[in-house]
Amino acid sequence: GSFRGTGWELRTDAWGALRAGKGLLLSTYYGTVPGGQPEPAGDNAAGVALLKQAQGFADTFNQAAQTHQTVQMIAAKGNQTLNGASGQSNLDDELPPLAAMLKKASGQVSAIDGSEEGAGDKVPHSTAPLITVTAQAGLGMTAADGLHVAAGETAHFAAGRDMHVAVGEALSMHSGQAIGILAGAVGAGDGDTGIKLYAGQGDVDIRAQSDQITLAAKELMRLISANSHVDMAAAKSIELCTEGGASLKIEGGNITFACPGKISIKAASKSFTGPTSIIYTLPVMPHSICAPCMIGASASTSPFAARS
Repeated sequence: GSFRGTGWELRTDAWGALRAGKGLLLSTYYGTVPGGQPEPAGDNAAGVALLKQAQGFADTFNQAAQTHQTVQMIAAKGNQTLNGASGQSNLDDELPPLAAMLKKASGQVSAIDGSEEGAGDKVPHSTAPLITVTAQAGLGMTAADGLHVAAGETAHFAAGRDMHVAVGEALSMHSGQAIGILAGAVGAGDGDTGIKLYAGQGDVDIRAQSDQITLAAKELMRLISANSHVDMAAAKSIELCTEGGASLKIEGGNITFACPGKISIKAASKSFTGPTSIIYTLPVMPHSICAPCMIGASASTSPFAARS
């Protein structure tokens, strides 16, 4: 029942450490080079090929994000805030993170001293201290307790087909800047599905707490309450318009109907009485503390910081 003798096992009942100052490759791919010799120790041709696929995949969908005017992927586009230049990353000033990773993982070094500039024949090896994991089949990561993944620059996840996230309790997604979601970049899903957001129980609350919300559809737009009311309220005015020029404007204490054609009122009875009004309580939006402002004020010894 043991595979000892047909492989190797690295084991300890106490602590262990594995260190490689110039890079570490873990791969389930193996093979030979012409002449029947084993591939060089740092050869990761299969992993490099998979990285190329990932880069092409990201470039395609980043272009789709640009076409559909949503948030682009820094992993493919590059961090344009570094030194004012586009396509920069921590690994390479001239390349975005994915392309930089591909370049460093597919490097060549001297077979004599392991340097990029060394003399003699070159052998494949990463040219940055990377840990590269390449699996011929699947790669499984499990933890009986927590699983924590952190990246100082960019974390990029890609799947050639499907990706699922399932949680037993709460799912939180927070962003210091933008969140972009694009569906249907290639085509609609099953049942002509684009995006579906459902709450099986509880409320759905969508807010723009410091700016505007825009809802737009090329075709029909529906707003339906199956069992209760539809409330529309605004601090200043509500205006309904059509391309033909007809409009209804509710502003302050006034209602204005306007149209280039006729107004038709059809009812069994009509009643015009004295004035009245309804006071509608509008939500109060929270104000967040500007963390960068506080850090800057602390550095400048100022007792005050801006509030956004």
